[in-house]
Amino acid sequence: MKIISRSAVVRNVLLFSLLSLGYLHIVYAFHAGKSAVSMPDIIAFLKSNFPLLALTLATIVSVFKCWKLSTYIYGIFTVTVTFHSLTIFFDSFDKVVLVFNLLYVLAAFYLYQLLYLEFSEAIYNPKFNGRDLDKRKVIDGIVLNFGDENIEGFITHLDKTSFFFRAYEKKIGIRGKAKFSLNYLSKEFNISGKVMTQFHDGYGIKVIDSENSAEGDLSWRELYDILIDRGLYSI
Repeated sequence: MKIISRSAVVRNVLLFSLLSLGYLHIVYAFHAGKSAVSMPDIIAFLKSNFPLLALTLATIVSVFKCWKLSTYIYGIFTVTVTFHSLTIFFDSFDKVVLVFNLLYVLAAFYLYQLLYLEFSEAIYNPKFNGRDLDKRKVIDGIVLNFGDENIEGFITHLDKTSFFFRAYEKKIGIRGKAKFSLNYLSKEFNISGKVMTQFHDGYGIKVIDSENSAEGDLSWRELYDILIDRGLYSI
């Protein structure tokens, strides 16, 4: 799967993973009574924690590439950082270190939940592979308006905030914002979205709710509710 645009959740997890090393260095420096901005101490910290540095790199790469396995790698990484930090606390029983630990654990767990939900979205789960002969169609008759070009196709997977669109003919270079139109059950839906991922001849689309408020337009949420209420699609 090709990642065209990364969400705020992915970017925040990447930043947090990088800052986790800085957090742990600050805790070490605080415990030892040293300066946290001393370059020799920073280099010595990195050299003495090379396995953790390697795990940090693995976490950043996996999250950046949006691998589903990255949620497990991120979990192992944050648990490892917490273990190192708790070791310092049990060595000194410093209340400041304990507060740092609690704040870090809360932030790490919150981001873990967001990352897990992120990779559960339809844009990362197309529900088909390149060898499928029978194309799975949840909704047919979708028209993607991308600039001056109209691309016809269908939806293979969807959720409350996104869906995976598969074109009848593969198109190259589709990215950025797009407008989707659909006539379904005698109702006209016009939906704005952003292309986030690409897989074979399909595209993961994140719905932009703020741009679906034109008078007379039915929103993505209304379409989603219709499909669920009528039993045409199961969660």
